Amino acid sequence: MSRRTGNPGWGFTLIELVIVVAVLSVILSGAHSWFANHTIRTKIGEALSVADSAKKTILITCTEEPGVAALESSLIGHSSSKSLYVENVTLSGSCASPVITVITVNTGLLIDPTLIITGNLVESTQPAWTCASDGLNVHMPDVCQS
Repeated sequence: MSRRTGNPGWGFTLIELVIVVAVLSVILSGAHSWFANHTIRTKIGEALSVADSAKKTILITCTEEPGVAALESSLIGHSSSKSLYVENVTLSGSCASPVITVITVNTGLLIDPTLIITGNLVESTQPAWTCASDGLNVHMPDVCQS
């Protein structure tokens, strides 16, 4: 004698559904954290790309006029570049050791980091640039991690 039950043998039980939802929520919470850090790094990377024009301006100015005693944004004709994530770019220092300060804005952090890019232009063919920041390393591109 065969007994029929109401369950045809396919489908999901409630506990299987709860386990799947729990696993998905753990995966999505990790993905959200990764995505938030990634977008902040992208915004700071864009701020560094704005500083690239300042690097080129410094290199051209110091090649043409190596006797410049002090670099200033107005002296070399570099206007303070603004963008969606950059509030201000200032130049200082000398041709031997220039300093570019990038003040970021709208990065998604509570305190927007300030990037300080220093150069060593002793050999003008390949200047060495280093980057430092007052932000957390997890949000900084590799070149600015201190």
